[in-house]
Amino acid sequence: MNVILDTNVYVSYLLSRQGTGTIQRVVRACFLAEEVRLIAPQEVLDELRDIALRSKLRDLISTSVLDRLSAQLLLVAQVVPVVAKPTTYTSDQKDDYLVVQGILHHADYLVTGDLDLLILGNVEALRIMSPAAFVDILADAGLLES
Repeated sequence: MNVILDTNVYVSYLLSRQGTGTIQRVVRACFLAEEVRLIAPQEVLDELRDIALRSKLRDLISTSVLDRLSAQLLLVAQVVPVVAKPTTYTSDQKDDYLVVQGILHHADYLVTGDLDLLILGNVEALRIMSPAAFVDILADAGLLES
C-alpha cells in the first residue's frame, strides 16, 4: 500500500512520541511494515524543517528530534520532488500539493488531520482519511505492532 502522511501527522507524532496512541501506531507501521511504501513529498520535509523556526513549536519539539525524524524519512520513504503548480482541490491552496503528489505517485492513502483535505474523501484513486480511520486499515491488513 502506498501512503502519504501529512505534516500534521508527523508533528502530532513528535509531540507525543512516547505514547502508544493512534498517531504513534500509524507512523510506526508506515516506517516498519514492508507492505507500506511511504511517500514523502519534499514539501512535507520542508515544512518539518520550518517547524524549528516557529516559536510555538520550537519550544515543544527540539531541532535534534526533528533532524532524527527527517533522517528516518530519508531512509524509509520515497522522497518525491516539489510539484511546480498544483491543481486546486481545497479552499486552502497550500494543502493542494498533497492531493497532487498522491495522484502523481499512485498513493492509495493520504493520512491527515486537516479538515480541508478530509472533506474531499476520495480524489481519483486516492483515499483521504484521518489517522483514526487509517489505523483500522492497518489493523485489517495485519500491519500494526502487537
